[in-house]
Amino acid sequence: MLWDCNNHLAWHYTTGHSFVKIAESGVLRPATTYTEEWEKPVLWLSYNQNWEPTASILMKKADTGELKLGTFDETHFYGGGLVRFGILLNNTGPYLENSKGRVGYLWPDIADEAGIAARMKKALEKTARDVGSNPKDWVGYLETIPIDEFEVFETFDYMSHEWINPEEKFN
Repeated sequence: MLWDCNNHLAWHYTTGHSFVKIAESGVLRPATTYTEEWEKPVLWLSYNQNWEPTASILMKKADTGELKLGTFDETHFYGGGLVRFGILLNNTGPYLENSKGRVGYLWPDIADEAGIAARMKKALEKTARDVGSNPKDWVGYLETIPIDEFEVFETFDYMSHEWINPEEKFN
């Protein structure tokens, strides 16, 4: 059973390095990395209110060369800080809608809408569980969203270990 996602912010988590490109373009774009040619790219958000572990940077283990998702701290350090964009979505049945009428989908519906193969869905779910994520928190959009459609912008303050609105902190 799905939890009531009304009146909860869904977050797009990213790094400080990626934020520079986002700020320059003014939009959040669907991810094309690791997307099969037949799949539609997805712009991922999460109802996890602290951090979405699958948003962590991909790192290579020095001893084996094996790829792994970085920890929260590693992502903060190597990613140049952490940033998140929050948007309020209304549950309007089989999909979610923002204030501009853009339609997003919860997991696993977004996987179906994007054409993600069943084997890849299972792999994504396993990876999510392995790193402490819950796929039921995931929301996906199949389109670019301007950053001015997000209600909240926050950065992670490593000293206080809190998400903060930078405008409020420095005003």
